Order: sequence, then structure tokens, then C-alpha cells
Amino acid sequence: MRRAIWLLLALITSAVFAEESQRDLLWYRFDYPPAFILSGPHKGRGYGDVRDAYLMREMSEFNHKLATSNIVRLFEDMRDLGKVCNSSLLKTPEREPYVLFSEPVAELLPVGLVTRADRKADFAPFLNKNGELRLSEFIRSQRFKVAVAAKRSYGPVIDAALQPGKEAGTVIPYSSADIFASGLMQLGPRGQADATFGYAVELYWTAQRMNLSINEYWFVPIEGATQLVYSRVGCSRSPQGEAAIAHINKLVRSGQVAKVFEKAYLEWLPPDLRGYYLQLRKGHGK
Repeated sequence: MRRAIWLLLALITSAVFAEESQRDLLWYRFDYPPAFILSGPHKGRGYGDVRDAYLMREMSEFNHKLATSNIVRLFEDMRDLGKVCNSSLLKTPEREPYVLFSEPVAELLPVGLVTRADRKADFAPFLNKNGELRLSEFIRSQRFKVAVAAKRSYGPVIDAALQPGKEAGTVIPYSSADIFASGLMQLGPRGQADATFGYAVELYWTAQRMNLSINEYWFVPIEGATQLVYSRVGCSRSPQGEAAIAHINKLVRSGQVAKVFEKAYLEWLPPDLRGYYLQLRKGHGK
């Protein structure tokens, strides 16, 4: 009789642990401020941090755990562990066999050109009526030196426009672990470049981190490359992942995720771009 009781208790305990395990979600984050800020005075205040904290609060049926990862480990563990999620992924056909994607949880300004604010008159002949840079014409003029991070893709429109400049030597690649700040540092009065490329939030974060005045810099959208970038939550293609994505999609459709994200994201945009961003979102039916 005692043995039967012990066996029953063991089965119950095993079932409880199995059920608990099925509720585990492991959220992998990248150290990529200002989306995710993992240390320093702004720790936890990145726009990705704020959005993820909201999602986890609303998904109380799961046991949420955080881990820091790189992109290679993320996708390996998504395939192998069955309980891994990341909230800042682009949906691609190559990833879909092993990743379940949510509806968009973030709308981001795309890459633009960054230069010093006192260069506006020099760049004005290459702007269209919407204040966007006609990049191909700008590069073909060979009047400007442009610093670009080596091996970084800025999107098909920008990459194609930069190619003639690389051949002519006016587009200058550089290698650095800090791929945006290194380009920004080349824009000083004695710098080697007249412009660089990056995201608007990279500009704002770098200016704050390096005690630079954001007013000294100018972010210029690129003609033909102003489509907002949509990022999504991706989870392992598993029962846990399916349950998580289903809940996240309900939150997205309620409109609350967009509100939480927008408030957090605007805090990391240069002030003069906040209205432009909201106008783009409105134009895309959001």
C-alpha cells in the first residue's frame, strides 16, 4: 500500500513538473541599445524592454525567463529547445520552417542618411519636395564622402545606390564593433566623411551616450526607402510557441501593444523626427 502511494505521488509530481515545463518561455534578447538596454543608467528603458515587459505581464499563464544571446545561438535554440522567443525579428521565408511569427509588434523608421546640421545647404539640391534625399543622384555627383559600415546592409535601395560610390572611392567602408558611432565620429570638422547611414534611434542613443548635442546632427530620409520596418515576435515552432504567438496576436489586435511601443519608441527618436514618424504610421493605416 505504501509503495502504491509513493508511486502515485511520483506520478502526480512528474505531471506537475511536466505541466510547469510546458508553461516555460525563454526570451532571448540582444544587447542592442536603445531597443534593449542591459546595463547603465537607462537599463530596462529601451523601447524593446518596455514592450516586452508589457507582453510578459499580460501573458501570466507562462513562466517567463530572460537570457542574453546572439543571433546565431537564438536560431539554434529555437530549433532545439522548443520554448524560445525573441521580440525583434524580421519575418523571412528562410526562418519560417522553425519559427512562428506574430503579427507586427513594432513599426520602426528605416535607415536614413546622417550628417551635420550645418551641412543642410550643401545637401538641399538633392532633396525632393518631401525632404527626402535622392540618393543615387547624390552619390553620382561625387561631391561628398560617405562613411558606411563594412558588410552592413542598409536595404536594397540604399545598397544599390551606394555601389557606384564604392567604385569611385567616395563611399568609404570602415570596420568597427560599434558600427554606427564610428561612422558618426567621422563627421566632425576634421573628419573624413560628409555623411553616414544609420537608424534615427541609433543617432539619438549615440548622441546621449557620447554627450553630443542632437541638434548638431541631421537625419535625412531616403527617397524610395521610407517604408516602415515591421518587426515581430518569433517563437519556436512548437506547442508552446503556438500558444505564445496566439496570445500575443490577441494583444496586438487589441491595439494596446502599438500604444505601449509607440510611447517607448518616441522617447528614443530625435525630437524633430517624432512628428514625421507619426505621420508615416498614419499614412500606413495605423
